[in-house]
Amino acid sequence: MIYLEHPDYVDSLPPFVNGYRIIPITYANQYKLYKEHGKKLTHTKMSPVNVEGNLLTVSFIPFSGSLKGRRRYFLANGGGTIIYFKLDDNGKHFEYFKLEIGGI
Repeated sequence: MIYLEHPDYVDSLPPFVNGYRIIPITYANQYKLYKEHGKKLTHTKMSPVNVEGNLLTVSFIPFSGSLKGRRRYFLANGGGTIIYFKLDDNGKHFEYFKLEIGGI
């Protein structure tokens, strides 16, 4: 399972990606999710999509999240993943191009 903070700029999230279930984290459910997982959770954030020329990129950043108190959360970043998509030769569709994984 991937616990993904539901960004304001995305209408909906798919229920599964590459076999992984996507669990949206929202303001309304984050306290409950953290409590269900012993006050610790891999809290993933998604960047806005960026388009430059014929490349589209989107970043996913997993944070080591912990709940301190009723509504205080601490997030520690250890790196992230950037997925690149390239516009096809016909200029109609973006197709997977490459993946970069980085860490601190």
